[in-house]
Amino acid sequence: MKTFIISLERSKRRREFMVDQCNRLHVDYELFDAVDGQLLTEGEISHYCDINAVRNHSGYYASNGMLGCSISHYLVLNKMVEQNLEYAFIIEDDALLPKNINDILTELSHVIGKNEVISLFYTSHQIIKLSLKGAETLKSGKLLYPINIQDVAAATAYVVHKEAAKGMIKVNTPLITTSDAWHKFYNYGGIASFRCLYPPPVKLEYFKSSIDYVASGSMIGKITAVIDKYKIPALYQMLTFKRKQFIKGLSKFELVNEASPIYERLISREDMRNIE
Repeated sequence: MKTFIISLERSKRRREFMVDQCNRLHVDYELFDAVDGQLLTEGEISHYCDINAVRNHSGYYASNGMLGCSISHYLVLNKMVEQNLEYAFIIEDDALLPKNINDILTELSHVIGKNEVISLFYTSHQIIKLSLKGAETLKSGKLLYPINIQDVAAATAYVVHKEAAKGMIKVNTPLITTSDAWHKFYNYGGIASFRCLYPPPVKLEYFKSSIDYVASGSMIGKITAVIDKYKIPALYQMLTFKRKQFIKGLSKFELVNEASPIYERLISREDMRNIE
């Protein structure tokens, strides 16, 4: 399966890390130069985005870093469709891949549904409830439908079917949402199905985020930048530990016997086809 690595050209350490691990694991990959949010002009943002949607009066404001990331995913999906790939694995440059990633991708290529996205890394501020109803058991884990797709975030690592890529492009042209707003892609009809591979096989390498959640010009931003750049003893280890703890706090799962609305909807459609 073809893998696209979304990587900022200026993030040399991240890029070297991704290239090294993909070469070591014999992953069929293509580097994609991410759109740098720090260099985005207002004209470029207006070209790709619906300004009223990504920066609106109700209080939602997507930073340039978030928009750069979202545009990058959007362009990769377009590239996938242009190359006429049936499916592809899209990862960001802090994805820590398991040693058996090729086996996992081969398995998923046989089971991914038309117009489906399968997430290999997912986080949430809520406990992510995953349904055992309609579960598909693989050698690499279980494919489970989330009870509430709105609780599932992160676009760090996912496999996407060609029809899902087309649908995501269609509903997000111009961009009205971020790359990991899976509930919007689903609710707007861009994708027909979304499943999570459990347990999530992809982890994070704990780099400093390249998305400007914290303004680089702020005191906190300046301090963390210095600590990261020079790997100041004790402080660097403490910062890395804090990042690990933060991610762990966003990675809480619960397996339930309740049926997911996604699964129920798919079953309903299948029943309608049988009746017809």
